[in-house]
Amino acid sequence: MTAPGAVLPAGSAAGCHARLWAIFDRFQGDAGAAYNHASGTLGFDALHGAVLSLLPVLAALPRADKRRPLLIWGHKDCRYPVAYWACLLAGHALVPVEPETPAERIRQI
Repeated sequence: MTAPGAVLPAGSAAGCHARLWAIFDRFQGDAGAAYNHASGTLGFDALHGAVLSLLPVLAALPRADKRRPLLIWGHKDCRYPVAYWACLLAGHALVPVEPETPAERIRQI
C-alpha cells in the first residue's frame, strides 16, 4: 500500500494510487454527508474511519498480495462506499454485485 503523501511519478499507476489517498485523506474531519440512503447517512469522517478499519481486513485475506478482484454485494447500503474505497486504496479491483444477481452468476464471476 502506498502511504499518503508519497512522491510518485504523475503518470504512473502508483501516482494515481497516491492521488486516491490524497482525496481520501480530505474525508477526515469533514462533517458533510458522503452518502445518503433510506438506510441512513454516512458522513465523510465516518467513511474515513470505517475504510481505515476495513483495510487491515482486506490485507489479511488469503492471497491479498495478488490484488485479486473482490466482490462487493449490496450496492444500496451505507457499507458499499466503505468497501468501494477500501478496495481502491488497497489496490484491488472491485466487482459490484446486486442482491438480485443469481447465485450461479456470482459463482461464474
